[in-house]
Amino acid sequence: MKRIILVISFFAFYNFFAFSQATLYTPRALVIPSHSESKQIHLSGGFASSVDHGALDINVSYSFTKNFAFFAGTAYNPFTFKYMGEESFLSPRYHYKYNNLSTSFGVEYFKSCLNGFLDIFESQLGIGYSTFDRLSLAVHEVSLDKKMEYDYYNMFYQLSATKTIKKFDISIALRTTYVIFNKFKEYVINGDVLDENSKIPSQIYFEPSIGCSYSIKGIKLNLQIGGFVKNYNSSTDQINSISSEKVLFSRIAVQYNL
Repeated sequence: MKRIILVISFFAFYNFFAFSQATLYTPRALVIPSHSESKQIHLSGGFASSVDHGALDINVSYSFTKNFAFFAGTAYNPFTFKYMGEESFLSPRYHYKYNNLSTSFGVEYFKSCLNGFLDIFESQLGIGYSTFDRLSLAVHEVSLDKKMEYDYYNMFYQLSATKTIKKFDISIALRTTYVIFNKFKEYVINGDVLDENSKIPSQIYFEPSIGCSYSIKGIKLNLQIGGFVKNYNSSTDQINSISSEKVLFSRIAVQYNL
């Protein structure tokens, strides 16, 4: 059973880029510390993938009573990604340079379920703020270089449950996120503004995830996969249609418990 879970998780992570589509909201991996008692400090760091291809991801949480904890997390993407696809006159090839930052913090209620099927139940309430900054560098035509900038706030509520099987922890979670967008701007470098919008509608996202970790002498190796599917109604004078947006996010990390 353990091998099956690991294989499924690996292929979901491997196929992340194939299923992602463009979206203004950049979901980050869920914070699932799995606290079980008071005065625990959990530190976690790794690499998290999302619609901006990836970021360095750090989480910390502290249980200040036997049932409550604080948590905080940040993800930073300073990377450049080269797009290796085919180029055409209508679809030039770009390299993407990011400078994205996401932060979140909140409070958690947790409970150990010693006599039940699940070992740990966690409920979180938090807020976050994210900035998106992408420089698109045209491979063959400098005049096509452009930049996209925007930011947003988010509020979220999350439920998670964890089951321990020997050295393995298997977690399932659901996060509900309400995103409030600020100003959006896309423009050509040293050129015209392509799009500018200060009234992007707020959105609600339901983001399920599954995670698996393996303990080695107080250190946990974590792998998490999550995502969402959202439908949009679009209409013109003659045609009404529904489009679907599929986004996956993932995280591979190391967690240390004090």
